[in-house]
Amino acid sequence: MGMAAVILVAAGYEWGTRQSTRTSPLDPAFHKIWGPWLTYSSEGAIICYSNALTAGIRQTETPFPSNNLISGIEIREDEAKNIRRDYQLPDGGFFYLNPTLAHAKMGEALGSVPLTAMFTKAGVPVRAVQSRFMNWQDFRTQNLILLGHSEANRWLDPILSNLPFRLARTDTNKPRRIIHPNHQPGEAAEYLPDYTKGHNPAVEDYALISMLGGMDGRHGLTLINGVNTEGTQMALEYLTD
Repeated sequence: MGMAAVILVAAGYEWGTRQSTRTSPLDPAFHKIWGPWLTYSSEGAIICYSNALTAGIRQTETPFPSNNLISGIEIREDEAKNIRRDYQLPDGGFFYLNPTLAHAKMGEALGSVPLTAMFTKAGVPVRAVQSRFMNWQDFRTQNLILLGHSEANRWLDPILSNLPFRLARTDTNKPRRIIHPNHQPGEAAEYLPDYTKGHNPAVEDYALISMLGGMDGRHGLTLINGVNTEGTQMALEYLTD
């Protein structure tokens, strides 16, 4: 059995700074939402963080030798001029592009704090892993909570492909979003952030929450996927407060 839901997370990113005054034992509402997750005291829960492919730009006073393995990709001077202008950097120097898979999504990190606190109160141990270090065998042997969007977490699309709600990546016409391919009349076909009153963060954002059974029938699998990292954080707080 599984459950999936799209929730609206409206402007309130500052919720993450609010301190919880809840004391043990856990409120019965937590057991209603999380069910078996609060009984995994022997194996515990593993939170899987997404790994977005990003690139950093490094400026140096002198050029790296051509055989330097850590120099990155050299940026042409005509492109470097645009970088200096756009980011108000001083003249001179050399620029290098350094791709990385170790980028952290702060909404996921902050939202995991109340989630971990909830599991701790229930006596369930929690560990963390990056999505790039996982394999399909992990889904057969562990209780997993997958965070983020499919643009940065490659495991989400294969899992959601046969479910009612899915994630869509950024294209030339629309930002990343949640889609409902087989929507009925009167139902929304997609859920997009509202950027009309600001971009950082959006006034309205959405998150997809999918509580599923594990592949082997003996472990838990939950997906908490905000369209943006702020949406993931607020979805986690929604489920733990």
